[in-house]
Amino acid sequence: MQGQAAEMVERHFRSIFNARATALLYKAVVLQFATGRGNGQTAYPLWQWTALFSLAYFVCAEAGNYLSAPSGNYVSFWLPAGLFAAVLLLNPRREWLVLSLAALPANLAFDCFHDARPKIVVMLFFYLANVTQAVTGAWLVRRFVSEKPALASLNEFLGVIGFAGVFSTMLGAAIGAATLKEFGLSPSFVQSWKVWWSSCAMAVLIFTPLILKWFAAPEASRSEKISFKRSVEAVLLFGGLAGFFWYLLVPGGGINAPKIPVLIFILWAGLRFGLRGASLAIFLLAVLSAFYTTHYLKGLSAQEISAGGYVFTLRC
Repeated sequence: MQGQAAEMVERHFRSIFNARATALLYKAVVLQFATGRGNGQTAYPLWQWTALFSLAYFVCAEAGNYLSAPSGNYVSFWLPAGLFAAVLLLNPRREWLVLSLAALPANLAFDCFHDARPKIVVMLFFYLANVTQAVTGAWLVRRFVSEKPALASLNEFLGVIGFAGVFSTMLGAAIGAATLKEFGLSPSFVQSWKVWWSSCAMAVLIFTPLILKWFAAPEASRSEKISFKRSVEAVLLFGGLAGFFWYLLVPGGGINAPKIPVLIFILWAGLRFGLRGASLAIFLLAVLSAFYTTHYLKGLSAQEISAGGYVFTLRC
């Protein structure tokens, strides 16, 4: 088993400059992940997958914290919310309990690292909020939309957005805001709920579709071929998006600058690279928006940063 994994890695590095071979290897890995995990059949035991998920959860939490204002009190882009919902939707229900428990050490570790006086009760309530919104959203999608949503139809897309991205994050935000208010960590339940919900909803709306589209339906990409021209076009597309958005938010008007011209890049990605390209472009746009806004602080006042009001503006 380990020999097969090593052989796959070796083949990947040998073919790194061969676009066609690299694409085939990628599809093989994605196909195994999507079909194998969904059916409970995989070359890797469950504990390895849960350990990987726990590590990814912590890394996403740190990334979200990095994308937040350095002097702020809130995480503006809680990426673990999007990761959590997607992982549950990609795995059978019988593994949800194990995956939920795997998020606990990552959640506690993040809170301990970023809180000078961590309180175990508060951290457990934060964890409860994250688990509640992820499990509720995934269950509602499985119950009313699709057992294996791949965003192949408008119904699946709207179902994931509505149940996992909007409704379930409201429940999690209510638990989180009540915790902050009860333990004296926030003076306002409404403001805390608004910021918490915006942070988690933005992650689910942007990160979950990206993961689902790239891992849940590999059969849709079997006919895709990566040519040199398409590789160059992809570099121009995503490089242009990053450069133009930097010009818009940093030298330009900051968070309040008109963002309509950016839609050109989103349409370009969707028309030329399908839903996968569009989901990747939207995710990159959100990450860049959070990074440029919170690190250059163009158009933000000190009060907006400390109160977390900019989080809702970022989502809009």
